Amino acid sequence: MVASGAGSLTFRAKVGQQYQIAVGDAGGLTGEIKMTIHSPPLEARLISVSKPGPLGNSLLRYKATSGQVLQLQRSAGNTWANVQSALARTGEVDFVAKAGRTYRAIVVNYIPPQSAQR
Repeated sequence: MVASGAGSLTFRAKVGQQYQIAVGDAGGLTGEIKMTIHSPPLEARLISVSKPGPLGNSLLRYKATSGQVLQLQRSAGNTWANVQSALARTGEVDFVAKAGRTYRAIVVNYIPPQSAQR
């Protein structure tokens, strides 16, 4: 248990651990709660890259679990720029990419398959 007073609290979480966060004063009253979670991006595994077509585009195929939302990103100097996102309905997600650029796909969300069908 950690008390932070009227300020903020920062701690390092460990992979595989579960945490419970309870906010309140001695009388059980709560106020505004704001939580920000920072973690390194989880990159999807690239399965295949097609040969560039007549327009110079390639098809990038990534492994994904049904319900995962993948975000395709393009290298932009020292950072990454979002290009497009897609919901995985099977075990793979395809993106069209321009030749000569560096891409990656990261997992940005998970939508249970039952919810995605509505």
